Amino acid sequence: LAAEAVPAITASDYFLIGWDQYKHEDLSTANRHFDVALRLQPDHFLANCLSALCYLRLQQPLVAKVRLDACVQRGPEYAWLYVWRAFASGQIAARASVQLKRQPSLGKENLREEADYEFKAAQGDYSQALELIEKKPDNVLRWALLVNRGLLFVQHEKWDQASADLEAAIRLDGRRYQAFVDLAAVYQRQHKPDAAIEQYTRAIALEPKMAPLYRARANVDITRQDRAPTHRSRALRDLDQAIRFESPANPVLAYDHTN
Repeated sequence: LAAEAVPAITASDYFLIGWDQYKHEDLSTANRHFDVALRLQPDHFLANCLSALCYLRLQQPLVAKVRLDACVQRGPEYAWLYVWRAFASGQIAARASVQLKRQPSLGKENLREEADYEFKAAQGDYSQALELIEKKPDNVLRWALLVNRGLLFVQHEKWDQASADLEAAIRLDGRRYQAFVDLAAVYQRQHKPDAAIEQYTRAIALEPKMAPLYRARANVDITRQDRAPTHRSRALRDLDQAIRFESPANPVLAYDHTN
């Protein structure tokens, strides 16, 4: 209480207040304090880093990338900075790609150039991060890199590269369900329903009470071109499980019952 009564003055003061708000998941408030810290001390490394993470989580990748550019200048030896910046570039590229599909012909070339530029920037940062990880091994960071790079390839419909990265992530750590889910989605886009079912089954083995996994596996059987009575029966069993484990207040239950 005594500490709270003392007004913030220095960049470190504002950074520490922001850090506390960040730990409590109040990202917008945390960022306001990080912004003040950076106005007082533009080269404050940790304020730039945590501010970048806030902006990434707030779906503002352009600002996050500016912050991460400053971080990389100060700490070029940290592989995780390149992974975060690559993720920001991937988000910017994804947005440009979505706009490209929605917009009329006017401005399409600029959007295409932006998407291509950010995609290549992300690939470059992932490659730089891998070089640093080879020098200083970090399997947790390598796993995150492989999964995120796999999703980058998914966004650009580079299915073989996406599946290669996700398979490598699973070999590195098969205890996390997310890579199995992402790989299943790749196989489904490649019209390989049995391979997708296998990956969802492995994810369910890790998280047997997660309703979205059963829903996703059912969707493979519902949408497959070679649908047979056995597939419909399995889909019904999965939808029963999705309904069982889903929160009663979730509107998605209407979708499950309809299916």
